[in-house]
Amino acid sequence: MAFECPECGEPTLEIAAKLELPPDSGADEIQLQLLECPDCGFKAGGVYSESRRGARESWTHIGYEMDEDDWHGLRTDFGVCPGPGDKRCSCSAHAGFNVRNAHGHWMMPPGFGRYRSFPLRLGS
Repeated sequence: MAFECPECGEPTLEIAAKLELPPDSGADEIQLQLLECPDCGFKAGGVYSESRRGARESWTHIGYEMDEDDWHGLRTDFGVCPGPGDKRCSCSAHAGFNVRNAHGHWMMPPGFGRYRSFPLRLGS
């Protein structure tokens, strides 16, 4: 599955790494992602969340443009996890990214908010 790259416009933005996190007070699924375009070298972080609570399902999938150093730092952090698809994993990566506020809502990693956000659209 590839997304439209906001830099070059091609349907080549791919998920290079991901980390499944446990549900929080508002979402049943939370996935922290690293995105990369092999065509132009664009790098980004991504957050996918989905809720199946109540009468209907809802989801969000947002990308955050990143500089090379931050992206590679996150890639290193993701790399210490032995089970990135296991939301119950107790490794240091999961513990570090699974931060909640007083209301039990997942907190985005520091630094993501300083980058330009963009909607993730499936490439055609």
